[in-house]
Amino acid sequence: MTVLMSLWRSDMERQIKKRADHLLSKTSVKDNIRWLWAVGDSNDSTEQFLLSYSNPVVTVVRCDSGVTGDGENTIRRRRSAFTASQMFTHLREDDDYACLHESDLCSPVDVIDQLFDNPLPCAAWPVIQFHDRTQFYDIWAYRSLQGQLFHSDTTAPTGRFQVSSFGSCWMAPAQLVKDRMLDDEAVVGLCKQWVKEGIKLWVNPTIVIHQPVDLWEPR
Repeated sequence: MTVLMSLWRSDMERQIKKRADHLLSKTSVKDNIRWLWAVGDSNDSTEQFLLSYSNPVVTVVRCDSGVTGDGENTIRRRRSAFTASQMFTHLREDDDYACLHESDLCSPVDVIDQLFDNPLPCAAWPVIQFHDRTQFYDIWAYRSLQGQLFHSDTTAPTGRFQVSSFGSCWMAPAQLVKDRMLDDEAVVGLCKQWVKEGIKLWVNPTIVIHQPVDLWEPR
């Protein structure tokens, strides 16, 4: 079983139905899929809306951190790190793989199978389109083996390559994710845990995912 995990927060006015349907459109010929959605610190009816999708393969959990404020990136990461850590506790013993897919990203319908075709953990290549120009998107989480941050003009290599951290959309064996506790660095901190344990992290730039501009917020 592969678990497709996503985080949500106060998303009722942010194309929530379109995003939920997009996540549920994912298919796999290599494994069964179940969906795990964690709602954290919402101040609207996001949780109630997502609960309408609940069924044997769609689980919605509430994971409030109590962290308030939006002015600093550290605060936002601390909040999402708590929600993600709680979400990871809902992975089951019989889950084989965990795929974190940020809920506002657009990916191929077979993104899980594309990730399967790589050493794991492995991440996709996130981009955003500005003024008819495609740019690399996740300039905070993706870092080279030497720890250098990617930038918007980073050119995609021709084949998969190793990194010291990644984010946005990635897959790993479930036992590497279950019950992990994240700190203020969120997914970067998780990647640091893995690297310290001798686990190699990969990115496949041929698996392209998109950040919709109308859901993007400058940070």
